Amino acid sequence: AKAKASANYFNSQMANFEAVDAGYDEAILLDPQGFVAEGPGECLFIVKEGVIITPPNDTSLESITQNSVIEIAHSLGYEVRRERIARDQLYAADEAFFTGTAAEVTPISNIDGRIIGKGEMGEITSRLQKAYFAVVTGKDPKFEHWLTYVK
Repeated sequence: AKAKASANYFNSQMANFEAVDAGYDEAILLDPQGFVAEGPGECLFIVKEGVIITPPNDTSLESITQNSVIEIAHSLGYEVRRERIARDQLYAADEAFFTGTAAEVTPISNIDGRIIGKGEMGEITSRLQKAYFAVVTGKDPKFEHWLTYVK
């Protein structure tokens, strides 16, 4: 799980096939102990009572986007915790979202047929998404050192 190798994507692909077959857009993978690990190509975050929580990378790849969103969240004044997330915590979350190179910051409206929060992008996810887009498009000078401009 800690190496980015083509064979390691097989489980993610199979999980995603199963999720799509069940009528969902994406899968959520659990670690061997049954805690949330990640999405097939994304990191997962939940928001509960204003606190942003994401699993540690003990059974998932470390993610530049995940680390970037954590830093952006801190800059916006949010508390971010790296802790294991039990499956039932997903269902009780106020908000949930994926982050990743392709996903950027993508809200999750329901999990296993259970509506998350109000079933639409939450306030914190929205703020993070807007801030992330401002960073990656060069509109936030605080994070300009992250960017490499190409002509």
